[in-house]
Parts: sequence; structure tokens; C-alpha cells
Amino acid sequence: DECFAIALFAYTKGDLYHAKDWFSVALGQMGDRTISSQGLKRIRILDYLAYVLYKQGHLQEALALTNELLVLEPGHERALNNRAHFERQLANELAAGGPRRKGDTGSAEDEEAIRHNAPHREGWYASAEFQRYKRLCRGQLLPGDFESVASNKPLVCRYHRPHAYFYLAPVKEEIAHWQPLIVLWHGIIGPAETATIRQLAEPRLRRATVQDPATGRLVTARYRISKSAWLQSVLHPAIENLDRRIELLTGLSVASAEELQVVNYGLGGHYEPHYDFAHRREVNSFERAQGNRIATLLYYLSDVPAGGATVFTDLGVRLLPTRGSAAFWFNLKRSGEGEMLTRHAACPVLHGSKWVMNKWFHERDQEFRRPCSLDSNE
Repeated sequence: DECFAIALFAYTKGDLYHAKDWFSVALGQMGDRTISSQGLKRIRILDYLAYVLYKQGHLQEALALTNELLVLEPGHERALNNRAHFERQLANELAAGGPRRKGDTGSAEDEEAIRHNAPHREGWYASAEFQRYKRLCRGQLLPGDFESVASNKPLVCRYHRPHAYFYLAPVKEEIAHWQPLIVLWHGIIGPAETATIRQLAEPRLRRATVQDPATGRLVTARYRISKSAWLQSVLHPAIENLDRRIELLTGLSVASAEELQVVNYGLGGHYEPHYDFAHRREVNSFERAQGNRIATLLYYLSDVPAGGATVFTDLGVRLLPTRGSAAFWFNLKRSGEGEMLTRHAACPVLHGSKWVMNKWFHERDQEFRRPCSLDSNE
């Protein structure tokens, strides 16, 4: 118990090097027991030690300890989420031939690593997640693919009035998934606004980049093929009006939100599975200033004749792009923990061109609009 106390002190001070050593000693002194004479539970040590090893880049060891924890307590939710995350990162490391790299919306791998380790990409292409991603893009699901996250609650379409502004013209809302909640709002942006936004974005389009978490450097990547542009609200009154309507629609403040990002996917353009929220280990993470990305609002600015769906690879949700509609979901639980089931992707465009627009909300200024919870499961 004394060893664990020293380890915990080092951990709280950010000294992961010594924390790992002392947690390891505490675990060794436990022997085969699941609880010490003073009531210290083995699963608590395993939980801390696995996380410290993960933070130091030892994914295999972190996964092994997490599996041991789950043998002792199979329903441990944080461990279940961590195991899924560790396995996914290991698969991507194998695919890229090196450490996983996350982008500015939460994806993984550096273009340079992919180019010099092309044979290792085969591991990612053969992974279970990539196969689900392909099946979802084709609309060909296998029986039992998503039984574990299926809900008995029926999906519905309804008129929604989130604010008095929408009293006379309610929002046409389609529930795509209940838990986590993913909604699709139809006819939420008009043709004139769409045309204005595209006109403003076209001269500003640049090849989309991702952020290397180790260096903070923006790089291009083969898993994200698109062009993007950022639009400030001062550029045009239409953007200011849209921002005001976004607040009324979502109930969230745009004060800490990012500027509107317009993205164009040409033929073959896609974005492989990723998260929109950042992990705390990233360099230049936006968490310190504005908080993490609490929610995503994704507008569809064009129809796509074939391909281009937005798919959630752990939920089996497939959203087809329809001009004027918008998808909305929360990336974080009320506790502030990342919602691991929101991993999503943009399917390749097979015919035509796909235009979308992102609005990412941050935690700051949402304290009273979406109160937090002390329960890590909420």
C-alpha cells in the first residue's frame, strides 16, 4: 500500500517514469491476491499502470494489463473503452509501420510514414474495422456486425422546436442513433446560403492537413484526401446569420467554437475512420485554452450521386449526403471523457463532388448549456 501511495504521488505530479516503477512494485507485492490486507484492489493498480504505460508509448504492455483487469472485472467500462482504443492504435501502428499520428480532427498516421512503409498498410486494410468501414460505405452490413450497440428504441422522424425561433417552421429531425445520440436535420440551410458559402470558400481551398501530435506540425496524409477552407464570420453577413442560427439550433455557444470549415471531396476523396475530439497526449492540443471538441455539426452543401456517405464504424450508422441537411452529435460524454463510439469516416466519392461544412464546438462556455457530470459513464 505504501508503494502504491508513492506511485500515486508521482503520478499526480506528472512523473510517469517513477510512477511506472512504483506501480510495478506495488503490483508485484500483491502477488496473486486481488485485494491487499489494507483493502487496496489489484484492479486499481492495473488501471493506473496500464494508463501510465500507454502514456509512455508501451501499447502492448498497456493492452496486456487492461486484459488482466477485465478478467477480474469484465464490466469495467473505462477498461473496455481503453482496450478498444489500444487495439485500434496497435492495428494502425502495424499499418503505418510506426507510431500512430492523429490529425486536426482526430485521425491517425503521417503521410511520410505511409509512403515509406507502404507494405504495412496491408495490415490496416485487412483489419476488422477497415472491413466494416468498406461494408458500411457499400451499404452491405453483415448479420451481427453491430448487435452490441443496437438499441431496442425505434428510430423516428419528427418535428423539433429547439427554440422559439423555430416555432412556426419546426426543424425536420431524423434520429439516426439513440445512444450516443446522432441526429440528422433536413432542410436546415437553403440553396442561396449554400451557394454563398461555396463562393466564399472556393478561392481559399487548400489541401486538407492533419496534425502530428508528436510535433504539432500540420502534414498531408493519404487517409484524408480533400481540400478545405476556413471562413471567419466577418467575411459575410450570411456567415454571421448562420452562426446565430446554429446557437439556437444546437443550444450550444459558438463563442469558443472554431470557424466554419468548408471541405470539398473530389472523385475518390475520402477520410478514413477518426475521432473529432483530441486525446490529452497530443502536442498543441486545443484542450488547455478552449477545452476539447464537445460536439460536431456537419452540413451537407451538395448532393452526391454515388458514394460520399458519413459512416460510424462502431455503430453501423450510415448518413447519405443530401444538400441542405446537417448531422449533429456530441463527441464527449457529460463527464468530459471522449465518446469512443463516435468514430466515423467519410466514404470515397464515386461520382460527382461532395461539399460539406463543419462547425466544431468546444467545452468552454458550455458549462450551463450542457452541464457536466461526475459519472464517467455519462
